[in-house]
Amino acid sequence: MYYLNPIQLYEFLERKNIHHFHHANSVRTACTFIENKGLFSRGSIERRGLVQTTQSSDAIDKEFDVWNDIFLDIVDLHGYFPRQNYYGPVCFVLDTKLLLDDKLPNICITKDNPIYWNEEMSDEEKYYSSVDEYINNFDIILKEHRLHSQMFTIHNIDGRIPLKKYLIKIILDNPRLKIGEIKLLEKSKQKLVESLNASGISDEILEIRKCQNCFCKDNYFNQVEVSELEKLFL
Repeated sequence: MYYLNPIQLYEFLERKNIHHFHHANSVRTACTFIENKGLFSRGSIERRGLVQTTQSSDAIDKEFDVWNDIFLDIVDLHGYFPRQNYYGPVCFVLDTKLLLDDKLPNICITKDNPIYWNEEMSDEEKYYSSVDEYINNFDIILKEHRLHSQMFTIHNIDGRIPLKKYLIKIILDNPRLKIGEIKLLEKSKQKLVESLNASGISDEILEIRKCQNCFCKDNYFNQVEVSELEKLFL
């Protein structure tokens, strides 16, 4: 496991004009974050007995010791491809200044999504060993359109990323779909607003995503089962 210098990372991201982290999740898990005023690892939510939706990567996360990690992306994956984010329709946009927070130690960057790891891989194959290694590979990653695989993680954290300190905005997808008489956008927006109001966070921070040249609407309609839509939005 390699922990990188957060100050050097922050300064590099600033030079690249990257000022935001992104974390996507389901509406239910997002409400748990909001109601508890922070982003938590999945392991931390489980230990606290809080509610979160399951993810297909849960077993792998436990196997490869990232169950207690908070994952962050330097790009909004919805639109980066362009399609919806598979982890959920709610995107938390956070200030990269969180890297400078002394209470958030153990910053790592993966070389690929852990779902593609295997037992034979070394730490050197899984993670960047230094900030210099990440910097030296950044332009290649950018050119090859692989920024999504280089995931920032706060490793083995039992605390939280405080939302009031670092949250810029929350973006909610609009699938333009109903399940029975339930309009997914209206219901999910209502739940998020209720959670924001209960937590003392202005609901003006919530934005509805406006997509152009994106396949998310067609994907939600044609590729996502009703049970999965319910899990993601309700």
